[in-house]
Amino acid sequence: MNRLILERFAYRAKWDSGRETHGWCVLIDGEPLLERIKAFEMPLARRESDGDLAGAYDPALLAGREELMGEKCGGCGVPENSVALLGCDCGWPDCWPLAVRIEITGDRVRWSGFQQPFRDWDYSGFGPFEFELAQYEGELAKLAG
Repeated sequence: MNRLILERFAYRAKWDSGRETHGWCVLIDGEPLLERIKAFEMPLARRESDGDLAGAYDPALLAGREELMGEKCGGCGVPENSVALLGCDCGWPDCWPLAVRIEITGDRVRWSGFQQPFRDWDYSGFGPFEFELAQYEGELAKLAG
């Protein structure tokens, strides 16, 4: 069982002329999701460019509560059974979303089927992650405040 933690933090967004804004650090078992995904995507991105595409997601563009509960899927160029977990670091969510399928069964939440809908990259080695529903909902409550 994995553990999800959401921590709000201030940072300078490259899409907003470097002005300070707030984002969400998504931690899975204490490790930032952005670091995990960047490490995973780096070899894939280097095949296409210098690696700048790897982990190019903006923490201010974290999906909302409805999406993270699997209640609202599709949009932002992602398949109908998935959500855009994080948006592009250019500030436009539709540009380069990190998509994931979120399923809730009983007292468990499962993130699987990660993908980058605009690249033919294989994410089969990334995830899945499974969370206890009560702990997961407790973290999502932070998004409202």
